[in-house]
Amino acid sequence: MNFAGIGKLVAEDRGGFDCVLADLGVSSMQLDNPVRGFTFKRAGPLDLRLNPGRGQPASTLLQSLTEKELEQLLRVNADEPFAAGIARAIVKSPVAVVTTTALPACLKPGGRAAVLSFHSGEDERVARAFQQGLDSGVYAAMSHEPVRAAPQERYDNPRSKSAILRRVKKASGENGK
Repeated sequence: MNFAGIGKLVAEDRGGFDCVLADLGVSSMQLDNPVRGFTFKRAGPLDLRLNPGRGQPASTLLQSLTEKELEQLLRVNADEPFAAGIARAIVKSPVAVVTTTALPACLKPGGRAAVLSFHSGEDERVARAFQQGLDSGVYAAMSHEPVRAAPQERYDNPRSKSAILRRVKKASGENGK
């Protein structure tokens, strides 16, 4: 299910989960579908929405952003080191040119969670949220070294190269352990 619906499951009096695995990646089928606007392989509209029924297409959003706003969007959401230059180029040529705070409430005491992210911007947010939870006593333990795909997996599945898995364990009692 979509992670956004997890609160509804907890509200159904299930008492929380023993384990949660959140995969922050997108479906390869979505990336390869030219209608979705993610692929460079075939022409398609500049949509870039994971859910085409929500929000506005990227082409519409780009028309409403200033160069500075677009630069900030690229820095924060895409961890793009060349955000300023890309924003400038897009604005000059406006042709069609990617959670963890609700997670602890969904876990039972002693429950575990793992989050799979696919770029450094996502991973940085996950690591920061997990560390804040550890520091505040919400989590009893956190894996400090991320798990990455093994060489054979990266060879067999090139899209796994950027995958980063981080894990936490929720505190089981009032003293945080």
